[in-house]
This record gives sequence, structure tokens and C-alpha cells, in this order.
Amino acid sequence: MIREAILKGDLLTAKEQVSKIDFSAFSDLLHELAYDTSDLVCYTFVNFLMYSQGERSDLHHLASSLLSHPLCHIEGAYKSALLHSRRASELSPEDVALKEYLLFFHIIPEKLVSKEEAIEIASVVLQVEPNSQVAKDIFSRYGN
Repeated sequence: MIREAILKGDLLTAKEQVSKIDFSAFSDLLHELAYDTSDLVCYTFVNFLMYSQGERSDLHHLASSLLSHPLCHIEGAYKSALLHSRRASELSPEDVALKEYLLFFHIIPEKLVSKEEAIEIASVVLQVEPNSQVAKDIFSRYGN
């Protein structure tokens, strides 16, 4: 029912239905829908939720994830995903997982996060989470 409402663009109904499930289930559903259809309305729905409910780091992270995975074939998707990822990290600066996700944008071929910024982010991550493999990989890649 949520899937159909989103695909029809009935975002008010979809919003009502989404409020009845937990965020993890909603995130999984939206990722599955985006992979199945490649429909940009999945991303639009997340933006609609932010517009109507206010900015939240989990919604920005979801928008980023949709753009950088199932919808990555859309021109400019990685750039927009990085903006959402940065905002998610700004809204929840204590969340190390969001900082780790920023490192993804250094690893992709476009290298939207510079080497210097990646090292800086990895350093912050390792201070909080010394076993972070993604942060360790940045340092091993650059010999630091």
C-alpha cells in the first residue's frame, strides 16, 4: 500500500502509512522500491518528509543512500547525495557512522571528497571508533 501510494505520487497517504512503521522498515521498503523501479519519486518522498516534518539526520542519510546506490545512475546523483550526507553529519555530529559514510564519496571514481578531507574525516572517526575499517583503509591508502 505504501509502495503504491508513493509510485502514484500520493505522498500525503504514503506519509500517513509510513508513520505506522519503524524507520528501519521504511528505509528498507524505500530502497527496495528504488532498486525495483529506479523512480525518482522515492527520493522526492524523502524530501517531502523533510519539508513537512523538518530536517532530520536519518532522513538526510536516507536521501543520500538512495541517490548514491539505487539512483546513482542519474546525472548528478552522487553530488546531491554528498550534500545530504554532509547535512546528516552536521545534524548529528556525534554519529560516527555518518562520518564514515562521508568517506564513501572519496572512494567513488568521482572522488567528491578530497584526499585531505578524507584523511581529516578518518582521523575524527578513529578518535571515536579506533576499529573503524573504512577509516583505517583511508590511512593505509595514503601511508599515514
